[in-house]
Amino acid sequence: MNSPNDRRSSASQSSITSTNRRRLAYRWRPSRSPRAATSNAEWASRSQTSPAFESLPILTPGITWHPDGHKIAVAVKSGSSDAIAVVDAESGESKHYRVPGVEEIGAVAWSPGGDRIAFAGTQHAQSDIFVLNLRTRETTNHTNDVFSDHEPSWRPDGKALVFHSDRKNRTALGRYRAGRFDMTRHDFSQYDVYRLKLGSSRAERLTFEETWDDRSAKYDASAERIMFVSDRNGIFNLYARDMKTGRTRPLTNAAVGAMQVSLAANGKKVALTSLKKGRPSIYVLNTPFGRTPADSTGALQPNVWAERVERNAGSAGSNSPKTAPALAVASDDMQQNNPFMRDALDGLPYRRGAERTAWIASAHAPPSEADTAAGAGTLEEDTTASPPSVASADTTAYGDTRVDFRDYVFGEGYDEAHYKPRPYKLDFSLDVVRGATGYDVLYGVQGSMQMQFSDMLGNHRFSMMSNLRVDLRNSNYFLSYSYLPGRWDWNFFGYHSAAFLRDFQRVTGGGTVAQTFRYRNYGGGISASYPLDKFQRLDFDFSGLGVNRANISNPQREPTTRFLWYPAVTFTRDVTVPGFLSPRGGHRLAVSVSGSPGNLVSGEQVRFGTLLGDARAYTSLGPYTFAARLSGGTSHGPDPQLFYAGGVQNWFIGRRFDGENGLPVDDITDFAFATPVLPLRGYDINAQNGSHFGLLNLEARAPLIAAVLPGPLPIAPLYNIQTTAFVDAGSVWGRPGADPRFNVFAENESGERVLDNLKVGAGLGLRTVLLGFPLRLDFAWPFDGHRFGARHTYVSIGLDF
Repeated sequence: MNSPNDRRSSASQSSITSTNRRRLAYRWRPSRSPRAATSNAEWASRSQTSPAFESLPILTPGITWHPDGHKIAVAVKSGSSDAIAVVDAESGESKHYRVPGVEEIGAVAWSPGGDRIAFAGTQHAQSDIFVLNLRTRETTNHTNDVFSDHEPSWRPDGKALVFHSDRKNRTALGRYRAGRFDMTRHDFSQYDVYRLKLGSSRAERLTFEETWDDRSAKYDASAERIMFVSDRNGIFNLYARDMKTGRTRPLTNAAVGAMQVSLAANGKKVALTSLKKGRPSIYVLNTPFGRTPADSTGALQPNVWAERVERNAGSAGSNSPKTAPALAVASDDMQQNNPFMRDALDGLPYRRGAERTAWIASAHAPPSEADTAAGAGTLEEDTTASPPSVASADTTAYGDTRVDFRDYVFGEGYDEAHYKPRPYKLDFSLDVVRGATGYDVLYGVQGSMQMQFSDMLGNHRFSMMSNLRVDLRNSNYFLSYSYLPGRWDWNFFGYHSAAFLRDFQRVTGGGTVAQTFRYRNYGGGISASYPLDKFQRLDFDFSGLGVNRANISNPQREPTTRFLWYPAVTFTRDVTVPGFLSPRGGHRLAVSVSGSPGNLVSGEQVRFGTLLGDARAYTSLGPYTFAARLSGGTSHGPDPQLFYAGGVQNWFIGRRFDGENGLPVDDITDFAFATPVLPLRGYDINAQNGSHFGLLNLEARAPLIAAVLPGPLPIAPLYNIQTTAFVDAGSVWGRPGADPRFNVFAENESGERVLDNLKVGAGLGLRTVLLGFPLRLDFAWPFDGHRFGARHTYVSIGLDF
């Protein structure tokens, strides 16, 4: 069962059934953003778009119903730590319970009485079973040792829990603490199911598998049986265990496995996660305890891998002739050409990880509590599943070579199986070396070489970029150092850029003459970024910069120079869901304030203040995405910032400037501060300019070939072509010396009432990735309120908003 609104790209998992057995809560993951959802007569979801719901755990079933079926509890990432959020399934109102000292919360389970929640929590690098009292908010750690304990589930009377752990026969709780027990001498590679009676100092081991994993146990309504997941035949399937007789039998025989199980309170339905076409999906089984998929021996047929593992582990009957289903249906050629099948037919065992066969712990660990603890139950005293003795394993053989480690002398960094801690020393390595080329709508082709160095922890980073031409005055270069160990990200930078622009100036006697100018922009500063939470951040920037203009065509003329301060503050909130070439869900908001209070040195003063805003929203219906963007800005002061509109970013084929307005560089400072207002398709670059602007963009995006022919096709990049239909409407006004008013309409020469300051364009486009570059092709037509004008074609590199 996937989201009905997005079956192509969603994944459903971690389901849990309500006590009335008519509703199902689950985690739904559309693309890359997990959500909590409920399913009954209607489908609803609540996305994590606030600091209280930053994210949900994907790999653990961190969701549970209240016994009355009206609330769910969800483990969430909330701020600097995890929390348990109790959410009303109808209204969506939530209440958070934080557990001091617990760094991560995994599986959660609501008690039958509704007053407690059991959960698996990570504290000081160990995973334990906790119980939270919802009335007092007090939390009790019931295991409190170095072993990994996971997925607690309540017995119907609320007096005991079942969970799975890697503790083997060490069932005394709270005894094996960090610093007093060496986990390097313990085999922690395999899980079994345990029962914990609240208030007891000892857990009770219920399953005794030394080769396979038993996990995710649940009680049925009578408490006489438990259901759990095990990979005893090489694939995780459901099993049932009778608590009186100890008999275990399989309930499912799924080739794609089963995981994250939820059993209804009456034991008559079970919801589980399995794969459907490679995507996690939720399935519901009726009367699960009445299922008998096994063969006459009461066991599932092992697959090829399981047969070889059993043969290596020396399981009873592992040497008897067996034929896994894959071997039975495989052709002779496949059996011989597939090395895995060939080894199985040759009787070669398979080692399930070195940690499962070394058993170093057995030679050094003290006797198990099953043999020494007085009053231990019969289940703890079961020693039939003891690991094989290390003495029987030849640890000196490595292939055909024999190595004797008895006389080996370890270095100073190794002491009795413990590594000595050393102070961290800075050691920089080269992370990135690359060259790149690009196109700018104003200055044309650009190229650069980039190098980046960082230390091993990523706390310090140096970046350098350069594009050297002739000498330093005509080159582009950039150097920065980033300090990143804390929540604040600091960046110190310096830069220099140069560009050559042609312009036409009037001469005495009439006419114009072409002039070539070299513009230089250089400076340095400091920037800082502070995340308020996962979705919001503040960016601060303070720099000093200079702008220089020299007339290359007439070297006799003195260059013009400006120096000024430039502070800026930006707030960003981003809860978008990324897609292939652009976001496909969520929204984004950015607001910035910047300006110049004046020059650094004497000379002509440059003062202005600018306010910018940018809001974007995305929604998807299957593979189709609808995007909207509203942006605006205003600049005030004696020397307001210049905005200019028309075209698209990185337009590099057929790029042209407006025939009347030319280059958007009226003053020397425009080289540094002139800001394009894009995209406004259907017009040339600098079709409008001024100190105020507003722009609305609407787009409908859809895959082209992928929507018609789903599935992988060997025709990339054509397979990933996407289409877009768009409408752009915007205006830039307030140009010095022009009419300061914003006029929507005006009369043309024919007396028709047409659009004046408001520019509107519409068209179609294609998107793909070619040779690693995101390529865009747009066809747009300007609209004057009555008719469309001549077509404009834009070929550009970049991603859509």
